[in-house]
Amino acid sequence: MRVLIVDDEQAIRQSLREILQEDGHEAVEAAGTAGARAELARDVDLVLLDIKLGDENGMDLLREIQGRRPATPVVMITGHGTVALAAEAFKLGAHDFLEKPLRLVRVRAAVRNALESVRLRRRIAEQATQRYPRAVYASACMRELYAQVSRLAAVAEPVVITGPTGAGKELVAQALHDEGPRAGGPFVATNTASMPLALAEDELFGHERGAFTGAPARPDTPQVRDWTSSSPWTT
Repeated sequence: MRVLIVDDEQAIRQSLREILQEDGHEAVEAAGTAGARAELARDVDLVLLDIKLGDENGMDLLREIQGRRPATPVVMITGHGTVALAAEAFKLGAHDFLEKPLRLVRVRAAVRNALESVRLRRRIAEQATQRYPRAVYASACMRELYAQVSRLAAVAEPVVITGPTGAGKELVAQALHDEGPRAGGPFVATNTASMPLALAEDELFGHERGAFTGAPARPDTPQVRDWTSSSPWTT
């Protein structure tokens, strides 16, 4: 994660940078609001912000960040903490509040909690864009299976996936689709077991006008129905 440290005291910035780097994060610094805005323009995941920045007020920058980047958590730092000040910071949207002198355990806990909220928000956003579920696995055989999926994804030939009901054939088909050249197009799961043989061709490819009773017009595109129940064949 990329963390911005905004404090007018160089010793504080250096201490926080060392802590963050030890924990595997990228740390960038700013001594005032101008430098902070420049770093914010390059995107950061978390801001550690001192309330008093020389003649500047960190609370004003907090308001600005919440107005422009409300998803970016801000942990406020102060050497003159009061209940009223903390309450005001939280009211403006601060994620946490640290008092000087800073304690290592407290700093790490605040950073960890703030960044976990960032990860959770991103995970929720990612899942919201996924129409189909993804497989969750840890075993060696499943890793090998999905390695085979990656090798087959670019193949321009039909792939037959077999297995008992509930084995996850549709998830494998989804993975093939997502890693292949048609990933930008729709993925349609069709239960052919519940499709009458006499109507299979019509369901999959559409029909000409007048081909049978009740076929009033030729469809512009094939009429593919979305079947959601399980099937021994998944396409």
